[in-house]
Amino acid sequence: EGRLSQKVTELREALLNVQAHLEAAIDFPEEDLSAFSGQHLQQEIERILRETDRLLDNAESGQVYREGIKVAIVGRPNVGKSSLLNALARESKAIVTSIPGTTRDIIEEVVSIRGIPLRLRDTAGLGEPGDEIEQIGMELSRKSIQEADLVLYVADGSEPLAAEDLSIISETKHKKTLAVVNKIDLPERIEEERLRQALEPEKLVRISALNGDGLEDLEQAVVDLVFAGKVFSLDDTLVSNVRHQHALNKTVESLKEATGAIANNFPEEITATAVKDAVDSLGEIVGETVTEDLLDKIFSEFCIGK
Repeated sequence: EGRLSQKVTELREALLNVQAHLEAAIDFPEEDLSAFSGQHLQQEIERILRETDRLLDNAESGQVYREGIKVAIVGRPNVGKSSLLNALARESKAIVTSIPGTTRDIIEEVVSIRGIPLRLRDTAGLGEPGDEIEQIGMELSRKSIQEADLVLYVADGSEPLAAEDLSIISETKHKKTLAVVNKIDLPERIEEERLRQALEPEKLVRISALNGDGLEDLEQAVVDLVFAGKVFSLDDTLVSNVRHQHALNKTVESLKEATGAIANNFPEEITATAVKDAVDSLGEIVGETVTEDLLDKIFSEFCIGK
């Protein structure tokens, strides 16, 4: 919808207004101009600085939506994490056997669910490592949990919740989590209420990765979390282009120079130069130049020469 362009244009227009007052006061000192007071000027620049900072804060969310939401599939060994990855990817990407600890490295696959890109990471089962390789795999699993935007905690529905489950759950705290009770094709023995209390997931979904039962419910739960803004905010203007992020960073630097110049009572020329640099940086995003816009602003705001 062009929300980024609209927001940047608004900020640039506000800065052009500030620059016009500064430039007019400098270039036409003989005219009776109602330039901003120093305090008013600083307040306006600080407001624009806050708005620009907010755009930069949302850059991470924009990158997430462009490059994919990081989803860590975690749980103890042999609960069906690799089977779930294969089921969501619709093909065999990970080795699946009845032997616990088959996955020792991180397996990543990018899938699209209802148009949402997900970077699925099948992690090594967390528990007591049997050897050095398993230990390294578990360390990588913990790193994947830390980096994840969303965690799918997989539990074996055919077995009671184990102490090992509770230990792993403690490592997923402060993460958005979906509880996935797998192996519902087998007699159920897990205490779901106990799992809910321990994990406090956003939602609990029951599936069979083996035959595909419940997969659509799981996919819908992920979609609901994303569009409810639980994984990242969709309400704000998203910045996903690295070049745009660089231009916004330059804008912030210039605006901080401008506020510093005002605070230290430097000549107006120094403040005007910093503001001009900020206007130019925003212009790089929307493809606008400053010269004609600034002259239009000066002559529309002031009765120069009359």
